[in-house]
Amino acid sequence: MAIYVPLSIMISYYLYASLVGPWSGLEINLEAPWDGLLALIGPLLLVSGILFFGALLVGLLIVGLIPRLLRHFLAKDKTYVLFGARYAVYRTIALLSNSPIYNLLFGDSNYIVTYLRWIGCRLNAVVQTGSNFGCNQRHDFPFLCSIGSGTMVSDGLSMINAVISGTSFKVCEVTIGDRNYLGNRIHYPAGGKTGANCLLGTNVMVPIDGPVRENVGLLGSPPFEIPRVVDRDKRAVAMVEGDARRQRIAKKAWHNSRTIVYFLLCQWLLFFVLMFTGYTAYAYYQFYGIWSLFAFGVFASVFSIGFFSFIERASLGFKSLRPRQVSMYDEYFWAHERYWKFTGSPVSLLFTGTPFKNVVSRLLGARVGKKVFDDGCTFIDMSLLEVGDYTNLNEFCALHGHSLEEGVFKTDRIKIGKGCTVGHAAFVHYGVRMGDNVLLAADSFLMKGESPDPGTTWRGNPAKAVGGTARQSPLVEIVLPSAVAPAAQTAEQCQ
Repeated sequence: MAIYVPLSIMISYYLYASLVGPWSGLEINLEAPWDGLLALIGPLLLVSGILFFGALLVGLLIVGLIPRLLRHFLAKDKTYVLFGARYAVYRTIALLSNSPIYNLLFGDSNYIVTYLRWIGCRLNAVVQTGSNFGCNQRHDFPFLCSIGSGTMVSDGLSMINAVISGTSFKVCEVTIGDRNYLGNRIHYPAGGKTGANCLLGTNVMVPIDGPVRENVGLLGSPPFEIPRVVDRDKRAVAMVEGDARRQRIAKKAWHNSRTIVYFLLCQWLLFFVLMFTGYTAYAYYQFYGIWSLFAFGVFASVFSIGFFSFIERASLGFKSLRPRQVSMYDEYFWAHERYWKFTGSPVSLLFTGTPFKNVVSRLLGARVGKKVFDDGCTFIDMSLLEVGDYTNLNEFCALHGHSLEEGVFKTDRIKIGKGCTVGHAAFVHYGVRMGDNVLLAADSFLMKGESPDPGTTWRGNPAKAVGGTARQSPLVEIVLPSAVAPAAQTAEQCQ
């Protein structure tokens, strides 16, 4: 309140006085206010376009050039003092090269490969699939990230280059082998012991000791081996090969290009509307004072929520998602990728932990019951999700209604029963049917197709039933062991 509000008013005044005011000659007449405001549309369209697209181009130069200049102050595997000047350089590189807007813009398309190379990642010989990377990947130091040829990555990959102690840090190389497939929400550390032709399942803990794993799949925490690929997925991928595959990739590139254009135009439209109403509020300031700015703040919040809800539903043709299983070269999958571009309203983050978060989730298509407490759950594929009454969704948990395994796209519904608790950072995969009063522990991974019985507790990665809960209603009852429990009582009984 002390910094951003006065600063925004100052910037608005400067922009209006220097860019728009001389062109528009705006003078508000309370008897005919629209006469002056309509004259503002033309100049603001031009100014908003210059600012919006100019900022995107300048930002793209910044995220590529400044980290390249700063990289020379850090050497591979050399230890530096924590919180010193080199640490500031490392944090600057990590901040600039992890741009959410450009990852979202170029992700799930042919262009993401070029973008990752631009910010410094080494991708070796790329085998283009049209979806080599998703819309959300992170790293600490992109110039020490090496990804092998033919590797595909889903969303949520974090490449951990920085090794940090209480007093020092160093940046190390992260190497992912050839012909790998990486699922969602994987943290890949420096020194990971995986090589060529590996499947790294969703939420897997990457091993950092023992032999290098190759030609296998890994799942769980601690990780265990699974088949590299199932025959069903292998047959589905083999159906599109050779010239047919190249033609589909070229067609997908054209489809993704149109999606990027639609996305940019929608964001520009939102920017223009907010800029127009902001200048309108500024013009009325002389008559209504601070109330004109207050009205603009309310309008901006309400309009943004409605706007993001509209474009997300419009990207699906105002229809609901349905369970599907198709190849990544099927046009349905491309349409679903377009839908992801328009999901995730940033405005909804303002309402985390409040009842209004449920209102926004319902507007976006999710079926959310009454008195649900949502402390920051990530909803993926909204109209495939159903959350029962009195459920508690903890911070950073995720309901994930799809999977892209070896180029085979699969979606299914997720149903969370009444009175359930999904723990902090827990991950619920597609096809889950959770009974009432189920407790899914923190950081657990409930795999696809699981159906936890009512009143049970599930824990682990992958999650398994570990017993019943003490709850028979939406209210939590905590039972503590007696302070005078017999000495022979075991630790397991106390727990």
